[in-house]
Amino acid sequence: TVARDKLNQPDLAIEYFKQAFMLAPQQMECYVQLLELLKKKHDIVAIDGILQIHTHSISRENQVMRYREMADIYLNEFNEPVQAIVKLKQVLEVEHDNVEVLMKLAQLEIGEKHYSEARTALENILDIKDADPVILAQAREKLLDLYIDVFGTYEHAIPLLQDTLASNPNDTEAMERMANVYFAQSRMSESLALFLRLNTLVHGTDKVRVLLQIASLYKALNQNDKIGDIMHEAAE
Repeated sequence: TVARDKLNQPDLAIEYFKQAFMLAPQQMECYVQLLELLKKKHDIVAIDGILQIHTHSISRENQVMRYREMADIYLNEFNEPVQAIVKLKQVLEVEHDNVEVLMKLAQLEIGEKHYSEARTALENILDIKDADPVILAQAREKLLDLYIDVFGTYEHAIPLLQDTLASNPNDTEAMERMANVYFAQSRMSESLALFLRLNTLVHGTDKVRVLLQIASLYKALNQNDKIGDIMHEAAE
């Protein structure tokens, strides 16, 4: 305390607390004091070093807490998402089915354009049967974005969309995504059937967009005689 508060010499204070910490690395107060000093110096390497020593001296339950705290510090105070990812993965080594951590990891991986890693985390969430329904829905949406927009693996997107429509047949967003997936696969008749159903559920600018898509599908299917009525409806 003298080194830190009285002398106002942070380097000396760090050395003082390092010595005390090494004598009792499981001691929380000393760990926190040293961590705060190292955070002010932005010494990520030293922080990670004392974290490793500290976590090896405490219970696995407390290890998870420390890793999560450090992930937040790396992300929110140091803007180091890659380091935060490392800590979240260490949490998952202990708690494989922690859906909150898996979701946070997936979001960070997407932000870093680590799309394969994000896909794995999201797929793991969907495999957890008793996961929070809200997180499950978020995972499904993010996974659909990856399957459709990043990987173009439409065959993986279809079962997710089918599940969504089975539970809510009038989910217009899922219906349109499914119709667009069928279109991308050149399954024009199936795409048209969904767009025609969608046309009965949407209004305003959404309806105009859907009608224009229907018109393009009629053209692709050589049903040009139906395009006039669709364009007239779109103009109303």
